[in-house]
Amino acid sequence: MSITNLFKISYYFNGSVDYTFQGFWIVVIVLTIILITSFIAGSKIGRNKKLSGLYKNLYLQWINLGYFVSILGLVFSFFRYQGISYFSWRLWPALVVVWALVRIGQLIYFQKKVLPKKLAERDVQISKAKYFRSRR
Repeated sequence: MSITNLFKISYYFNGSVDYTFQGFWIVVIVLTIILITSFIAGSKIGRNKKLSGLYKNLYLQWINLGYFVSILGLVFSFFRYQGISYFSWRLWPALVVVWALVRIGQLIYFQKKVLPKKLAERDVQISKAKYFRSRR
């Protein structure tokens, strides 16, 4: 495969339905490892009582991204292996990769920009609550 194929539309709608690309089983093994790791990490973070709501939410979003990408990758690999022409196009995994990159960008933006502001606001609310009681 040439890198210039990535810029051709016909590459993504290729009609050949064989799974014999180099590294097929490596991709399947890596996606399975990501799925198992996401499952284990999700169960550990879900049970962790020390994490605050914001950090727990951020970690669970990363874990959900791992679930989503690994399950879809395994489904597309299965379709490619079975030779189903419409579902074995390279377009679908390419769209998942683009979506995952956008989602990673959103999570990094949230972690770097939004999370510190929310934590600072929470600290201000905690310090105000120390001196001002809320009336019920």
